[in-house]
Amino acid sequence: MAGFGSSGGKKNSPKKVKDLKLKPKQQWDRYNSMKNETALRVGVRVQTTDSEWLEVGRVKSKGNKSPEVAVAKQRVLIAEHSRRLFPMQILKDSKVEWAFFQEESEQWVTVDKSDLGDVPEGIEKEIGFEGRPDPATGFYCLYKEGRLTDTTKANL
Repeated sequence: MAGFGSSGGKKNSPKKVKDLKLKPKQQWDRYNSMKNETALRVGVRVQTTDSEWLEVGRVKSKGNKSPEVAVAKQRVLIAEHSRRLFPMQILKDSKVEWAFFQEESEQWVTVDKSDLGDVPEGIEKEIGFEGRPDPATGFYCLYKEGRLTDTTKANL
């Protein structure tokens, strides 16, 4: 007979490991802790149109390696933040594509998670995301003496 807390006769089956849900504050802290790494601009655009890239923020990775992984693993955070920053261009049901800006070629490089292959375990702790400040919600905003400071000119 099954009671409270009992498994009811079912055996525990191994669970499939899926992507961890990354938290904005945690990834922002990781981004800020990587002082010597290069920040790459990231952007999104709606898939079904030939729209322009909308810059959403920056990503960093330890050792400045695998920017594709940094963008792909944080794509949910990037998409959520893009909807906050650009609510009229990126609607809730819009399908978006992600990219990082390559300074050398001055081109946006599209990232598709299906092209990544095997990603090392624990990579989430070696990457970070900082979104553009959104004063309307307070996301990614820095305050000094009770006033919002503008970090976009210095860091973007």
